[in-house]
Amino acid sequence: MKYKHIIWDWNGTLVDDCKLCLDSFNISLKKRSLSSIDYQKYRSIFTFPIINVYKKAGFSFENESYEKISGEFVSFYENNFHKVKLHNQVRESLERIISKGLSQSILSAGRQDLLNNWLKFYDISEYFFKIVGVQDQYASGKLDQGLSLKKDLSFNDNEILLIGDTLHDHEVAESLNIDCILIDHGHVSTNRLERTGRIVTSSILGVLNSINI
Repeated sequence: MKYKHIIWDWNGTLVDDCKLCLDSFNISLKKRSLSSIDYQKYRSIFTFPIINVYKKAGFSFENESYEKISGEFVSFYENNFHKVKLHNQVRESLERIISKGLSQSILSAGRQDLLNNWLKFYDISEYFFKIVGVQDQYASGKLDQGLSLKKDLSFNDNEILLIGDTLHDHEVAESLNIDCILIDHGHVSTNRLERTGRIVTSSILGVLNSINI
């Protein structure tokens, strides 16, 4: 086994929050008398920075700011995140990885204080060497945070694996010069993920099996 450290994305990868995010989008769309979007549409347009998802969904920022709409999303998510669950066999998989002697981190485009709260709520903070989020709520990306995290890891590039559910996870891994496996149970459709050329699986156990853990 060549990997010694796993970097996990959070939203969509470990926590099953796609429907919650879609609900928030549609509430904001309805509030502005705009057409709602369905699950397939959402997964076909999801990207970073998130402002571009809003634009593709039909929002216009001519009369109100992205910051205002983003604030609606964060408020809705925070009031409802306790209703969503971790994806199947997350805890068992995290324990399995540790039992094999690997360490793990979280790298998220979520705001750091909220990210800390989410992991405490699901009681899985103990599994991670580092829990790295961003300093604002606008979800513009996490490349800088990934570069910083990598500096804190005492591993060679080929010993680190990033696991995520978005094209941005692929892009971050590319910039960090590390391997990446993508899971299609989150915010981005299977065909879009497959176009990256990365290994794409449909479950966390599929990831572990593909790397012989």
